[in-house]
Amino acid sequence: MSAMADRGRGPVVMGVAAAPALLAALAMLALVAGALTGAGPLAPRPPATLVEAGIAADLATTVLLLRQGHNPNLPALASRSSVADGGTMMWPLEAAAFGGDVDTVRQLQQHGARLPLETARAAACFAAVKGRREVSRLIGGETFDPQTCSQQDVH
Repeated sequence: MSAMADRGRGPVVMGVAAAPALLAALAMLALVAGALTGAGPLAPRPPATLVEAGIAADLATTVLLLRQGHNPNLPALASRSSVADGGTMMWPLEAAAFGGDVDTVRQLQQHGARLPLETARAAACFAAVKGRREVSRLIGGETFDPQTCSQQDVH
């Protein structure tokens, strides 16, 4: 009788031994599925500042952040994933020039975003060099001439 009982425990013991591997596989599957659907810890996070939204050319987030009361004239640190050198302080309007979305630039300007003169010139030159003429004109103003840009203006 005891031999019969031992035979019945075999599948149970194997099931208990396999449980951690099965749970790990299910957890990995859940993480991958979450990342593919835009949820979970592996999914990219949405921009949290006007600078990040500007760089990402994310008009919807820019509008949301402005409605929440974010200051369009407050520089913020651009994350390493946003710009090549990372850790750069940028103005929201400067970041929007970097992102290149005309509507994001307009939205920031409609909410009072301004740039210091030298920063405005550099941002307008950057946009001009990238072929974003309307962004360049909006930031540089009507009298801005992209022909006056030098390599030093485009950082």
